[in-house]
This record gives sequence, structure tokens and C-alpha cells, in this order.
Amino acid sequence: MLVREATLNDLDALVDFGERIVQEAPNFNQFNSTSTRSFLAELIISNKSVFIATDESQKAIGTMVSTTGVEWFSGKTIAYELCLYVLPEHRKSTIGIELIRHFINWALAKGVDAIHAGTTTGISSTEVSKLYKSQGFTQTGFCFAMEF
Repeated sequence: MLVREATLNDLDALVDFGERIVQEAPNFNQFNSTSTRSFLAELIISNKSVFIATDESQKAIGTMVSTTGVEWFSGKTIAYELCLYVLPEHRKSTIGIELIRHFINWALAKGVDAIHAGTTTGISSTEVSKLYKSQGFTQTGFCFAMEF
């Protein structure tokens, strides 16, 4: 298994992951492949951070999508996790841990002051929370949504 920064050549696999997330997630109900492709391409081109995990045959089996920004009230630079996704058949492996560790190392190399991560999809939320806690994250709050 290999975790690396995604390239534009990975866009088809990443867009597929986005569609799978929406199909699997009880909290999401709409997918737009054009918007997803454009958003991910911009992150890749601007080196904001999209990571992809591949198996021994170089097949994409997981991803972590994130970005950086300035916290409005403190001025701190924050790395924000936007998505952690591993194909269901690989969730009992260490791929999620490896993606998180790669993200942490990337964030440290970028000189961020903190990382914010969470789970909003409703896919294995308890397990994902335990996964983040096992990597040194602490729970800091809750997320709420209102759709129109």
C-alpha cells in the first residue's frame, strides 16, 4: 500500500470516490461530478493536499482531501480535513491510519498551527472518531447541518 499526493491523472478515481461517498452516506444526497472534478483539480493544482492510497497493483483504494486556511479569529494557519474515504473492503486495514499520518506529516511540513478533522457523512462515524482519537486528535465539538 502506498499513500501519495494525488495528481490530475487520479481525478477519475477521486470523482468515483466522491460518488461512492454520496451513495453510501446517510447524510449526503446530491452528487455533481463536474463540480467535484473542478474542486479537486483546483486543490491538486494549488498543492492544497489531496492524498490517494493505492494497493500493490496501483489501484486507488482510499483518499484524504484537505486544504489550509487562516482561522478568522486567531490568525492561525489551520489544515482542514474535508474528506477521508476508504473503500469498504479495505476499512479493516491500516489505510485510514496511513492517510491520516500522511496528512499530519504534510500539515507539519506546511507549518500549520493546528489540524481540524471530523466526520459528517454518517459513514461509520463512531469508528472514524475512534480512528482520529487513536492518532492523537481530541474531540472539540459537534457539527450541525441544515439543507435547503
